[in-house]
Amino acid sequence: MIYIDTETTGLSAKDDVLEYSLIGDNGVILLAGRCRPKNKATWPQAQKIHGIAPRDVTNMPYFEEVLPLIYQVCEHQDIVIYNAAYDMQYLGDLDAHAASIKCCMNRYAEHIGEWDDYHNNFKWHKLIRAAEVAGYEWPNDMQAHSAIGDTMATRAVWQYLDDNEGEGVYIV
Repeated sequence: MIYIDTETTGLSAKDDVLEYSLIGDNGVILLAGRCRPKNKATWPQAQKIHGIAPRDVTNMPYFEEVLPLIYQVCEHQDIVIYNAAYDMQYLGDLDAHAASIKCCMNRYAEHIGEWDDYHNNFKWHKLIRAAEVAGYEWPNDMQAHSAIGDTMATRAVWQYLDDNEGEGVYIV
């Protein structure tokens, strides 16, 4: 199992990856780094969330240059991403290399079991809340909305779900 997260310049498919992280099932960082965007010179709204400024990525490679290495690391592996639909818009044809892509957010939503009539699906929950329910404590040197921090939290939530399979919490 490999856990992946990205931090981006915004929320649309036209935005760019600024930071990525791949972590193994044992918690070892397999690949992580920052990237220079192609489409934007600034991203003030996103910067308020993840803290990555334009000066932080000036001399970094473009994400497209890193993708082949990501594909190599993920070859024939099961991949877990919190909100996989979002991150997959930036990860090219990762699904062609991986054994499977699993969405931790959807699995957690089903585990909690709170129905959303408007979307006709289980209600999605933020990673920070899912990590809290899973008992994850953010290390002092990691924060939410950093690729490594969010990948570690996703791993903790996934392992929590494995340990509590079939035992819906049904809390909010």
